[in-house]
Amino acid sequence: MNNDFLNSHRTEGFLCCNSNGAVFHITDQARKLLELDDLKSDIIIQDFIFLDSNTLLPIPFEETVKDGANYIIEIPSAKHQKYISATFIQDDNDNLIISLYDNSILIRKLIELKKQEYNQRLLVSSINDIIFEVNKDGIFLNYWTNKPNLLIHPPSSFIGRPLTDILPQEISYKILSLIRSSIREKKQKTFEYALQYPKDVLRWYSLIVKNIPDQSEIVALVITDITKQKEYQDKLIFSEQRFYQAFHFSGVGTTLTSLEGYLLEGNKTVSQILGYSKEELQQIRSIDITHSEDKNYDLTVRKELIEGKKNYHTFLKRYLHKDNYYVWCSITISLVRDTSDQPQYFIVQLVDMTEFIRNNEELKLKKKKLETIKAHLESKIVQNEEANYIIAHNLLSPIANIKMLVDNIKASEENGMKDAFLDLLSSSCKELEETLDDLKDIASKINNSIQNEEKETCNFNDILNNIIELKQPLITKKNARIRSNFQAVDIRTHRLALFTIMEELIDNALQFSEPSRILDIQLDTHYDEDSIILTVKDNGLGMDLNKVKSQLFMFKKIFHRGFNTKGLGLNITKYQVDSLGGKIDVESMLGEGTTFYVKFPNT
Repeated sequence: MNNDFLNSHRTEGFLCCNSNGAVFHITDQARKLLELDDLKSDIIIQDFIFLDSNTLLPIPFEETVKDGANYIIEIPSAKHQKYISATFIQDDNDNLIISLYDNSILIRKLIELKKQEYNQRLLVSSINDIIFEVNKDGIFLNYWTNKPNLLIHPPSSFIGRPLTDILPQEISYKILSLIRSSIREKKQKTFEYALQYPKDVLRWYSLIVKNIPDQSEIVALVITDITKQKEYQDKLIFSEQRFYQAFHFSGVGTTLTSLEGYLLEGNKTVSQILGYSKEELQQIRSIDITHSEDKNYDLTVRKELIEGKKNYHTFLKRYLHKDNYYVWCSITISLVRDTSDQPQYFIVQLVDMTEFIRNNEELKLKKKKLETIKAHLESKIVQNEEANYIIAHNLLSPIANIKMLVDNIKASEENGMKDAFLDLLSSSCKELEETLDDLKDIASKINNSIQNEEKETCNFNDILNNIIELKQPLITKKNARIRSNFQAVDIRTHRLALFTIMEELIDNALQFSEPSRILDIQLDTHYDEDSIILTVKDNGLGMDLNKVKSQLFMFKKIFHRGFNTKGLGLNITKYQVDSLGGKIDVESMLGEGTTFYVKFPNT
């Protein structure tokens, strides 16, 4: 930029101000330079922004008030910032004369250069490598770095010296060959080498030979310390070797499976568990050899892993073995993602649980058998206790009466008294006979329902239809509705015992109905783990269980007066349920109805 160009853009103006900064005289040219409104009367010099002419940083006005000082006034503008050079001259009256001229072009260029210089400093400060300029003969010409300790010797000591003076011969010759090849082919070249430092420290470096635009015999050498990367690579290789050993020689089946379910990699244990070779497993999806009852859960788990709802999950599932039988496996599945958090593949670990589950099932069966035996023993104990009670009260009492009456008859001499004693004796004998008949009836029903009868598959609906056919006259008389919902359709048990239990419960509902409403009897069945629950519900008279539940299934207990009943039905029903290894319970509300629950073992 020549002086004529600068002078042609230099426009001078003047203003005068007192020591307080109040302007009392300003030329029109100065007004234009400072972009002041012509009508504005009061001007204070402190209102302007003063910059240091060297640093271009703002300074207070007080620092500018000295004779011969040169500063810059910054004028905000709609298009470009204006920069006005200001020279201060002090007269004899302590007034200031300020000479102004437009220096915007030069100042803007200076600001741009400062920005470039700043950016270059930032660039150099961000360089973790050393960059050398080297000619085709391998002589170092210049360098840039933010890490002068990157090499054994400071980079400044390389300048003017050839490669062969600094690096070992085999390394320097290799680099020199790459420099000349890069210049000739106009291509980037790379090279890695190691240098032995004192105290047996080995440092690795990466060297890149780059062409410099508009330079035919000079290249840039970018040298980077890659020691840590090498150490990481060594650790990674060691880690991969350990992973390979753990993966392929583990006693746990381990697979890498694609998102679609195909095997990517698997160890020998997987093939031993499932019977398929690695090549066969790569041709079939995991879900295709999964038991039909486990497929939905398996797919749900994989979906939740992909959606990030779980990190891993462990569950049991069944695989179809190559020999066409199912094996139980404990599965632990997790998802591997890439650095962008995108799903890549599943890691699936399999532990063969077939033998464990088989043993566990056997233990459950044995436990059930023990519980059944226990229930039988408990039932027998209760029966013995009740038999003792019956003997003590229902048998011994009439027998004692008979003995006493016989003695009285023998001792009495009056015929009238003898007749009275004989009537009492007849009554006691009748009571004793009825008790014996009841006991015989109980024993007959219990024994006939269980003894000499094998277990068979019984259909609840068939048995109900037989009972309805048998009880039809009473059902019609009571105007009763009998409905059913048998979710558990069949059960393997003693048919006669099941028939008797259902008959007694239906008969109980028919007998104790509420005359003011239509009798509604509902029978349901459903599965409850390893049992089947039979529910018989009615809307009959109901009972106050707070008063009677403890005696509900006892011998000859009657809870509704005015009915032709002996109190044997529920007592017999409980014995039969107990003999099948089941349990019976009841819910009832007085005036609303009764619900019986019978729990049968489902074996």
